[in-house]
Amino acid sequence: MDITPQVRNFANFLNLTFGEIRKLQKEVELQGKDPWHAYIREIGYLQFIWETFVETLVCDYTEGLSIYREGADYEDSSRVSYIERRVDKEVFVRAENIMNLISGEIVNFPKLDFLELVSFVDGYYDRDTPFDYVLCEDSLERFIFKLTDVIFFTKKI
Repeated sequence: MDITPQVRNFANFLNLTFGEIRKLQKEVELQGKDPWHAYIREIGYLQFIWETFVETLVCDYTEGLSIYREGADYEDSSRVSYIERRVDKEVFVRAENIMNLISGEIVNFPKLDFLELVSFVDGYYDRDTPFDYVLCEDSLERFIFKLTDVIFFTKKI
């Protein structure tokens, strides 16, 4: 199932809101609190938004989509909502005849593991805005592509 529009909407929402998460992290540091707590909030937020913008639209009530990044750390679950759902759909990326920004080579992969959305500046990727790039991998290496150049799809496990 093609889920490209849903993942792009997810990226758009993160680009609008993720700055507030970064502000929270800085405030936690200024207050001398353990930054781990802000990080736990960040991954929980990302997982919640993933479940809201992507999973809700591509899964039925009993299905679960693969987690985003590390997932949440919520009551011993990687999920935020519907904790009882099992993951039965994985997200993959189709990258056909496009440049891998890490190597500079044109690649053709019908199915890569989707890891996360990232920013990419001066040859380095970061977990920050703008989330305009996709980090993927196969069993041997990692790849970065422009978000607009790839197709996202799910497969039943």
